[in-house]
Amino acid sequence: MVLNRLSAQSTGFSRGVKPTHVLDSITQRASQYTDQQRLIDTMIQTQLKLRLNVTQETLLNSWLFRLTGVWNWAIRKIEHDAKGEVYYSKQRFQNLLAGHGQKIGIPSHTLQGILLMAHSAWSRCFKKTGGKPRLKGIRNKLSSIPFPDP
Repeated sequence: MVLNRLSAQSTGFSRGVKPTHVLDSITQRASQYTDQQRLIDTMIQTQLKLRLNVTQETLLNSWLFRLTGVWNWAIRKIEHDAKGEVYYSKQRFQNLLAGHGQKIGIPSHTLQGILLMAHSAWSRCFKKTGGKPRLKGIRNKLSSIPFPDP
């Protein structure tokens, strides 16, 4: 009797529904609910955008100017050394500017990020998956500052 009430309420069928159909409909609804819940759980996403104040913006703009010089140096260094068949690993190339972050007022992991970007640009060029890296200047500006995990 309780099973017939459950089947009539949960499935919308009249009396006389077999218990296996009731259990099948309940498990189907449960699986549909979990699939929908998974979709909802995976689709929830948030983004946080920070706005810089004036002093932070001027500091980062000065970093961009200095990092443009580091980028151009790294691109030319790899190109000229490759002509002389001198090739660098990522770690060896990063160690070329060890200790220079303090001298120019930029964190060392940011300098290492620029050097890694230049190294990966040349490695794509050498593998023929990308073109030759370009120097940055007034018209073709460097527009990003890498902050790799230290």
